[in-house]
Amino acid sequence: MRDDMPRTVEFRAGRVTEVVWENTPMMGQIQIMNVSGDDNQINGLPRGTPLAGVVFEVYHHRTGNLIDRFVSGADGRAVSRPLPLGRYTVRQVDAPQWYKLSTEALDIEIEFATQIIRRDFQSFSANTGVRIRQTGPNEVMSVNDIIEIPKSDRDFSPHWYTKDLGEFRTRGEFSYVGGIHANNNQNTL
Repeated sequence: MRDDMPRTVEFRAGRVTEVVWENTPMMGQIQIMNVSGDDNQINGLPRGTPLAGVVFEVYHHRTGNLIDRFVSGADGRAVSRPLPLGRYTVRQVDAPQWYKLSTEALDIEIEFATQIIRRDFQSFSANTGVRIRQTGPNEVMSVNDIIEIPKSDRDFSPHWYTKDLGEFRTRGEFSYVGGIHANNNQNTL
């Protein structure tokens, strides 16, 4: 950083005069605003929702050395530490749950002191490949109405009890308890 402050230096004949100036690097900063790039069908977040927990890394453009690592907060903003002037590459290295890791790299150049480079970044929903098809009754039970009860210390297959329907198994053989028939393949009652 250039120091324009006038300094007074005294020189004496036959003596060595040492002049020392502390060099302070010019610094800037990178801020990434990370939002959902689409309506996420898994977690229900609409497009444009700020995403927390997205991890970014900053690399020196020429050497490729890792310079900084930072994480987006609850407001979706990820902020680097102060960085010296120069060119950098920013990459997403960890995505939030139910979102894909992006291969996009941001090329950023900090050109003057105190400059803050702001970039928007979108994370897109992950495709889990899972399809859920409902079969059986259309009635939805409350979580409070279903309780898992172990039959004994030696029986590790899950047994479920509903207040209205009695006991049934979700795995294993067919069970007939309290007049309710539970088919383990379809889990229909």
